[in-house]
Amino acid sequence: MTEEKKSKEKRGPEEVKEILRAVSEELPVLINKLMESVYSEEAGRNIGRSVGALYQELVEAGIEKEEALKMAKDYFSPLKNITKQGSGGGIGGSFSGFKCNHDDEDDE
Repeated sequence: MTEEKKSKEKRGPEEVKEILRAVSEELPVLINKLMESVYSEEAGRNIGRSVGALYQELVEAGIEKEEALKMAKDYFSPLKNITKQGSGGGIGGSFSGFKCNHDDEDDE
């Protein structure tokens, strides 16, 4: 066996150890940043605005309110599922009763 090959064999486990150390230090930071971006107050506001804007646009385009609400729920569903999976039922679970409030006076 050549010296170079022996050197690579000895270096292999040390390199793996260094890689795992780096991953173990960086991964929690990345996960925390991801969770903060999904669960922050600002993210919640943005999701609410997005779903509300979609609902409003659909109603203004002449879609029946019940159908627009269904479409807004369908739009929100993937977001809810992502957060539910990521938290073991956390914030996504709290949205399971999602309702859209609108002025029924506009119907008159």
